[in-house]
Amino acid sequence: MSRFRFNSAMSRFGALSVLCLAACTSNQAGLQENDAGRQENDAGAGDTTPLGEGSIVGRIVNFAAVSGNDGIEIASLTDVSTTGTSDLRLRFRRFDAQNNAIDDGIEIGRATSSARTAFGLTMATDGTLRRICWSPNERVVCFEIGPAAGNAKEIFNDVGVLPTLTYRAGGAWVLAVRPTAPNAVAAPEISLRRLDAITGSAVGEPVSFPFGEVYFGLPTLFVATPSGYALVAGATAFLYRLDANLAVVGSPLDLGMGYWAYGALAATDTRATIGLSLPYGTTILRVDGNAVVSRTGGGGGGKTGFPVALIAHGTTFSAAWADTTAAPPGTQLRYFDDIDSNAFSAEFSTGPSTAFLLMRLLETKNGIVALTVGSSTSGGAIVYVQSL
Repeated sequence: MSRFRFNSAMSRFGALSVLCLAACTSNQAGLQENDAGRQENDAGAGDTTPLGEGSIVGRIVNFAAVSGNDGIEIASLTDVSTTGTSDLRLRFRRFDAQNNAIDDGIEIGRATSSARTAFGLTMATDGTLRRICWSPNERVVCFEIGPAAGNAKEIFNDVGVLPTLTYRAGGAWVLAVRPTAPNAVAAPEISLRRLDAITGSAVGEPVSFPFGEVYFGLPTLFVATPSGYALVAGATAFLYRLDANLAVVGSPLDLGMGYWAYGALAATDTRATIGLSLPYGTTILRVDGNAVVSRTGGGGGGKTGFPVALIAHGTTFSAAWADTTAAPPGTQLRYFDDIDSNAFSAEFSTGPSTAFLLMRLLETKNGIVALTVGSSTSGGAIVYVQSL
């Protein structure tokens, strides 16, 4: 069992690195790390020089990460607007095993939107190709990036919002989308679309599931497992098990909750962990077989509750959530690597006082890492990486 908080001053949990999604002036390779990097982080994470045309100074509103052949690869969505309408930049950048930037990255797309569903972003890889999907202006658009990462090719474009893309061994790409924009009165469905392994275009008929009323832009909770898929859907939250052909296996499991602002899902073939927020808190449910075996509630986060990051590894699951007692922003994370432990309930019982922290847990060749979004003193886009 391991549980801890980490921030830039707590070096005993491994080096805290900074992945600059804009080029770092202090290190053109894109990395600030170890003792020098932690000192810069305490002072505000160091300065950055923006990439691209003019400047990319703004806030990262979403990001996705995969473990590539060399290291971590990140797709980021940055809002550079100073008005009420978002001015979005979708970018992709690769880093090696030491978190040095391999290249300057590429800009994939731009969009302006006032819809909260415009922040949808997902990425998956088969080890060679990366496919990235986002949802500006109520259309899901997917791109494919080859091994050289020199350019992005559009492969899919259809109505929908808030995509989640998965890949399973053997060439199985499946995209989950919400065909209509969620709002306070609509009850949209979830549509699963198979994507061709070669062209990326949709193949076969979509498989649809009901989905409840959602005011917030909750992402589609859909993951691949060794033999199929797991999906959270239904008018209220149910856990569905699907086989490799997207057919429902057994009866869906009623999770006894509705949907709110945040959600997370991690699953194996027989077990699952689901995080669902509710006003002023978040609940983590553990599922074994076809039964909910525990519910762990954490209070905090305000009216939206607060997000958690989940990952399956070995025979258990790990969780991370915001720790607003730490500083600077972007390194405020609490992590517990075995939520089956009896000690997890006490650790999770008090959540953050504020809700929002963009974070991901990612399995890499060197173990699990946590990624959180930060900002530099010049407003540049950076992601902190912490070995766990």
